[in-house]
Amino acid sequence: MASNKDACIGKVFTVKQRVALSIAMALITIVTASQAIAGPVRMAFDTIYAGDTIPNSDSPWLIATFEDTDNGNVLLTIENFLQDSTEHIKAMRFNLDPTLDASSLNVLQIEDGPMANRIAVDENGVGAGPAWGFDIRLKWGARGDHFSSDDLDRIVQFELSGIEGLNAESFAFMNQDRRPDAEHSYYAAANIGNFGQPNYDIWVRPTLIPLPLPALMAGLGLMAIPFFRRRMMA
Repeated sequence: MASNKDACIGKVFTVKQRVALSIAMALITIVTASQAIAGPVRMAFDTIYAGDTIPNSDSPWLIATFEDTDNGNVLLTIENFLQDSTEHIKAMRFNLDPTLDASSLNVLQIEDGPMANRIAVDENGVGAGPAWGFDIRLKWGARGDHFSSDDLDRIVQFELSGIEGLNAESFAFMNQDRRPDAEHSYYAAANIGNFGQPNYDIWVRPTLIPLPLPALMAGLGLMAIPFFRRRMMA
């Protein structure tokens, strides 16, 4: 029969474990509930999914960053890291939270640099090579307007607005390709070409860096559960 002391110790450990679990779960709940306060969403385009050519530059070839602004809109900054002056960004695709009304989204280029000659929003209606179901299309036109590595600042920016509650994380969603044989689900896509090689035409996809804050913190909360358990049993 366990002594009263052993029983008390077991009860104390049980209470401590419950407290630790409650703290971890509260962290998950609080952060998940705070998704409206979004942090920057960064996408590093580092993986080819269509095309046989490998860029002459090291990956990531470009980075797209979505950030909340003080006026309730979202700023999209695209940084070009291509090093070969013959390589250029021909087009980009992005997605929007499917619970939001894409037809109300306004996309306006606001910075100097190569101007996109086509900006369009079409919910689940934009293709990207073999992938389909993107919402936002950005396209650069003639050679002089291509987004190439010889542009001095290598940066273009767009202001995204028109939807109540819009924030950076509204764009951290994958394309909705509803075709029966669909195999491509990505957060975004970019088309890279080469002036001197007509057959050089590749599509690349990004990796999120880092995870959006709610997902990251929720993951940390889950990781904390076994940690607190071990601490309480030490």
